[in-house]
Amino acid sequence: MSMQPWLQRKLIYRESALETALIPLRIFFQGKDDNPRFFDGKLNPILFLFPLLLLVKRRESDAKLKLEQLFLASFSVLFILYASFMVDMRIRYIAPIIPPLVVLTIFGIRDILLRVDGIGRKGMQVLSRWVIVGIVFFFLLMNAKYVAAIFQSVNPMPYVFGETSREEYLRNKLPDYPAIQFANQIKYDNMNILALFLGKRLYYFDRPVEFGTQTFARTVADTTAEMTLASHLQKSGFTHCIIGINHFETWANRYFTVEQKNSISKWLRDDCILLFSKNGYAVFKLILHDATRSSRRQKGNVE
Repeated sequence: MSMQPWLQRKLIYRESALETALIPLRIFFQGKDDNPRFFDGKLNPILFLFPLLLLVKRRESDAKLKLEQLFLASFSVLFILYASFMVDMRIRYIAPIIPPLVVLTIFGIRDILLRVDGIGRKGMQVLSRWVIVGIVFFFLLMNAKYVAAIFQSVNPMPYVFGETSREEYLRNKLPDYPAIQFANQIKYDNMNILALFLGKRLYYFDRPVEFGTQTFARTVADTTAEMTLASHLQKSGFTHCIIGINHFETWANRYFTVEQKNSISKWLRDDCILLFSKNGYAVFKLILHDATRSSRRQKGNVE
């Protein structure tokens, strides 16, 4: 089970084994917002580079402080590795490591400044300090640029000043929100939604929903002539389905066999009713079959 996220990245993004293994390092240098392949967020490289200075021969003599730094570093490394194996990596999933890394970064800067103080020539001390200030300023400038870009992209002011409603703002910013909004307005007893490739935005749903990409994959694998995909999903209690079409098609083409893809196509064609489609996201109603009649039909076919 722990390898599933790694296998999923290989199948969806066609990453090499080396690229996947380097995810704990790549998160500091390759992050991009709104891009699941690049972890849907960005970390500043300074959080990786300056704590490394603490691995070099130390000037710090306080054993208690060294132990505390070791604890923070161990926590950060183990948390990243744990997240890498348990989920498809997103920066938000490893947010708890950011405060410890900030503390270690400060200690790294402090340690290098102590080394500079040990330089004999005064001129070299001043020059070295300015170089360090320049490097730190460069990395902080990356943060400032990132925040400015985020603010421009999010553009919250029309909503803050009441120029647009919450629903209209979300429709403009989230391509999947119109489909979610449509599903929230469906009046259906015992409604249960299967969501595929929707980014796990549970907080926008007013209806029971399961983000079941792996569940769907297992269900397809278990499909037989006697127990169809529709029967499996009906047995699981699903009444509706929302699919991110583009990601779903890419995933299905790479993940399933020809026979399994035919089974999925048949399910979409014969057992689903398209209710809504916009921005590449579709809402389907699953056709519920009479289990008794289905059983009798199968029995009659045998006889």
